[in-house]
Amino acid sequence: MANLINTAESEQDIKLLNGRFGPYVQLGDVVEKEKPKRASVPKGISPSSIDLDKAQYLLSLPREIGGHPETGEIITVNYGRYGGYINCGDKNASLEDNSEIFDIGINRAVSLLANAKPGRLKSSSEIKTLGEHPDDKKPIKVMKGKFGPYIKYKSTNATIPDNIDPEEILIEEAIDLIEKKLEKTGKKKKKSSKK
Repeated sequence: MANLINTAESEQDIKLLNGRFGPYVQLGDVVEKEKPKRASVPKGISPSSIDLDKAQYLLSLPREIGGHPETGEIITVNYGRYGGYINCGDKNASLEDNSEIFDIGINRAVSLLANAKPGRLKSSSEIKTLGEHPDDKKPIKVMKGKFGPYIKYKSTNATIPDNIDPEEILIEEAIDLIEKKLEKTGKKKKKSSKK
């Protein structure tokens, strides 16, 4: 993709690039294995609509929206693996439309937080249990991790691809991901009659 946008303030270019997980903006270049600051272009937003202001905004996330009128706690807006969201204390609320990241105000943020449950979007937490593995009856779980959603089965963790919704994944898809992970790591399960 490599559209270059010059930013005089930092004397570094902001580039619009396309990576393995979709389009993203990047400040500067890789220098001596040090990764430059990057931010994903939110899903549903056309990369062609990302101008200098929006690119700088994405690179500045998370951003403060303001203090909650009742508690005084700071409300922030951010974009993660599951889309745009706002955070205040121990509450997180998803944005219905990712484009809201750019213009959400305090009133909208407070109304979204009013319906949010504490503790959502915490890293390394369980989303749900899918069921038992047919070979050994051990649980297969969908987890939220620091680097995105994954399937946990015993000591095996298999990343859930971007095109599969972790909330909707089927146990058959999860078993397939586990098998692929075990093959990749050379720990392919041998079919056995052990229970």
